[in-house]
Amino acid sequence: MGPMYWCWWKPGNFFWGWPFCFPFLILVLLICLFFFLRRRERPGPASDTGGARGTAEVSPLDLVKHRYAKGEISRAEFETLKKDLSN
Repeated sequence: MGPMYWCWWKPGNFFWGWPFCFPFLILVLLICLFFFLRRRERPGPASDTGGARGTAEVSPLDLVKHRYAKGEISRAEFETLKKDLSN
């Protein structure tokens, strides 16, 4: 029987597997970087407009329609805003 150690591995044996782990760690980091960059480029839901963020533009009339659909404005306000925006 060998000497008793305070841990389940021998002090010299702990780092033997690290050279084999580095290619997998680099692969995982590259995959994470790919998905992070892809997520930044893809348009997603905007906070208030309900449309796409980024290059897509939302017209003021679409915003009014969206607010009316959510119940933020009444029918009378919707009709007034719609009339004002169509002129």
